[in-house]
Amino acid sequence: MIIYYLDDEVALCELFDEFMSGEGVNVSTFNDAQSLIIACQNTQPDLVVLDYRLTETTGDKVAAKLDSEICKVLVTGELDLPRCDLFTQIITKPYKLSDLKGKLMQMME
Repeated sequence: MIIYYLDDEVALCELFDEFMSGEGVNVSTFNDAQSLIIACQNTQPDLVVLDYRLTETTGDKVAAKLDSEICKVLVTGELDLPRCDLFTQIITKPYKLSDLKGKLMQMME
């Protein structure tokens, strides 16, 4: 399984990679939207996890640029989201990494 994770906070990317890698899961993390979009064009992942608030854009705008066949999960603390239809699931902050991992693994079964 290939999971791409987008967050502009490097420490969160490193934590996600460390926590999710292994058990047949290949994780790639990205700190900017353009790098993620290019990676998705080159190798389509099974799942993309996007933070909503990014430095240069928002997760829904990034999701709109990705292939509609890609399963997308939004991680956010926002209450009012403009494009919920783009996501298979929305996970609200704060969350426990173990809960996030469980939800993502369930989605991929």
